Amino acid sequence: MVSSFFKRGASVLSSKQTNILSAALVIMATIFLSAILGFIKMRLLSTYFGDSRPLDIYLAAFRLPDMIYQLLVMGTISSAFIPVFSSFLNKENEQSAFKIANTVMTFSMLVFLVITFMILVFTKQISNILAPGFSDSEIPLMVSLTRIMIAGQIFFILGNFLTGILQSFHRFLLPALAPVFYNVGIILGIVALTPLFGIYGPTYGVLIGTFLFFIVQLPFALKIGWRFQISFDYKNRGVREIGKLLVPRTLSLGVSQIEYTTDLMIASLFAPGHYTVFTFALFLISFPVRLIGASIGQASLPTLSAIYANENLAEFKNTINKSLQQIIYLILPASIILLVLRIPLVRLAFGSKSFSWEATILTGQVVAFLTIAIFAQSLTQLLVRAFYALHNTKTPFVVGIVSVLINVIGSVYFSLILKMGVVGLAVSTSISSLLNAFLLGKLLLDKLGRIEEGVVISLGKKVFATGIMGFVLYLFMKVLDLFVFDTTKTVNLIFLTIITLILGSFSYLIISRLLRIEEALNYWQILKRMGNWKVELRKSNEVLENVPSETTT
Repeated sequence: MVSSFFKRGASVLSSKQTNILSAALVIMATIFLSAILGFIKMRLLSTYFGDSRPLDIYLAAFRLPDMIYQLLVMGTISSAFIPVFSSFLNKENEQSAFKIANTVMTFSMLVFLVITFMILVFTKQISNILAPGFSDSEIPLMVSLTRIMIAGQIFFILGNFLTGILQSFHRFLLPALAPVFYNVGIILGIVALTPLFGIYGPTYGVLIGTFLFFIVQLPFALKIGWRFQISFDYKNRGVREIGKLLVPRTLSLGVSQIEYTTDLMIASLFAPGHYTVFTFALFLISFPVRLIGASIGQASLPTLSAIYANENLAEFKNTINKSLQQIIYLILPASIILLVLRIPLVRLAFGSKSFSWEATILTGQVVAFLTIAIFAQSLTQLLVRAFYALHNTKTPFVVGIVSVLINVIGSVYFSLILKMGVVGLAVSTSISSLLNAFLLGKLLLDKLGRIEEGVVISLGKKVFATGIMGFVLYLFMKVLDLFVFDTTKTVNLIFLTIITLILGSFSYLIISRLLRIEEALNYWQILKRMGNWKVELRKSNEVLENVPSETTT
């Protein structure tokens, strides 16, 4: 019986998702699980350390490791590796594709070792630049934590290449579960090691998490036929193509790192705990972006790459349109939920006894300004990948430079000149995100053709339904808070939040159905078929039409 159970489990984990519909559902479910663990992780950090300077330093120590991860992994996997690897799988054979993977992995690890050595030597000097507001007694702690975290990045690099390989084979479940294990590792570090090592506990947890991220994917990568071999075949046609695509994307990510670095530099100048507040707020608003925008974007990339390889621009445009409509339909209500319920959600997510009421209010203010651009950040997840599928990484690079420049200037202006503090960072982030999405959308339309009239009408319906939902959310939250629940107690706060969410979401679905919004009608069909969901997912050839659409810190 036990043997049969594990065989069935392995079969599910290695099963193939053959369309964006099933792939996105798998990614959404696992992102949701990872996010729940992420909230538990943040709640535990808040419980043990509150809005304190040690937690500021711990979060700041992620800056350098995260920069390495973004440049070496994100720049390679999404923009260059998956499109080229998928193309070789479709047009040539697995061995040719695996040769490309091994060569790129070899060079990535070599670059990682060189960069890591340089960072380890100059960690103190770099930390002083990154966090000018930290005192001379605080910088050594940041240096120590940074060096420990960097060691785990090798597992992130290898693990993300395995993610790219498995996704190109349309195995999405296990790669999507890998971040879950990463969060589990950090949670283990917080709970088991913090009583012994203080702030070093969650830092050691990062090492555990990155190792788990890699090791859970390894058996299934081996199962589909991949074997690692050191290769320096830089003349390989696929490797050279990845190199051409990689340069502008890496430069683009390098520019984007200026944003996060500027945020840290400015926030370190403020009172202890303010960088923690800003990081917590970013984490909260990243939930719908990851759940909706990133999941659909990740699921669409291999499909869009294959469509473009077959030179079918009409189908490419249709796929983009359907995916964008799904993102918009889901991200608008998610944004209004965060805006209206921001204080209850901040209290539930981070409001431990160690996290002060002043920090809770400030986090809520930061969240309010960040929600303005949640839909833009979500759309960008798909728009950028659309350009990657078109083998165009230059356009996102140029647009990225413009938006980053606006963000940096805005951060200095709003935070320091207007003295808005971390709220100013949120304002600047939202402005640059809106600009980024607008420019990417405009340039993609120039290539694919104009917007049809029906798309604009559908968008208007979604905005109207979202407005009604916002009114319902606010009304019931105030009524329940004033006359029903004593929200000074956590249990009552949970009930208020759940009841308000249910009533608001129900109003959105009802209005959507009355307005005959296509996505809402499709969701009603999904609910009717839930009893036979496995069969429906296997036989579906739809592109996100009948599905409810949804780092390293």
